[in-house]
Amino acid sequence: MKRRFKFPIPLICLACLLASCSLFTPAPVSTVQKTPLEKAKDMGLYFNQTYNAQYRDTMEMATLPNPTQAQKEMVITKKVILSQVWPLIKSYDAIVKNGGIPTIDVEQKINKLINQLVTQVAK
Repeated sequence: MKRRFKFPIPLICLACLLASCSLFTPAPVSTVQKTPLEKAKDMGLYFNQTYNAQYRDTMEMATLPNPTQAQKEMVITKKVILSQVWPLIKSYDAIVKNGGIPTIDVEQKINKLINQLVTQVAK
């Protein structure tokens, strides 16, 4: 009689294990590709967010009560770069807003200037 009850228990455990594993399948990978315009909109958003963050950081550093000489130099350098990159970002956004796709040259110029902004470190 005891043998009869031992056999179904492992079988029930195995069935529960298999059922629970089927619940944890990975999410399907999206095969939908973004259009060039959608990619350009995403890049424009990235450019604006990065610019705004760097602008805020620069203005905060500029208003420090006792900045070091290195911080003063960094603020000056960042302000120059910010003034160079802002017209490029505005033109990029205008092109995208009108349904166009900006050239890779404009995107590379903006990326280069943003990289210069982000990598500025106090000496």
